[in-house]
Amino acid sequence: MVDEAILRRWLVNGGRKDAYASTAHLLCELHQRLRIMGRAEEDRFDLPLTQQDLADAVGLTSVHVNRVMKRFREDGLLDR
Repeated sequence: MVDEAILRRWLVNGGRKDAYASTAHLLCELHQRLRIMGRAEEDRFDLPLTQQDLADAVGLTSVHVNRVMKRFREDGLLDR
């Protein structure tokens, strides 16, 4: 049921968020799921995905995801 609710949320919000918000939402969701599994700390987690993988997940190009990730770093939200 939870997975179906998440899927519905992704389908409904898919076209409504900008690239920054879509990518942030995906990263937050991944963090939360990893925390539930005990594979993430409060403020960090390993993300063994390429920018192309992230781009495919949010429907963007890898170049656009690269720009978004750069903006996250500039905003102090992401550290590699």
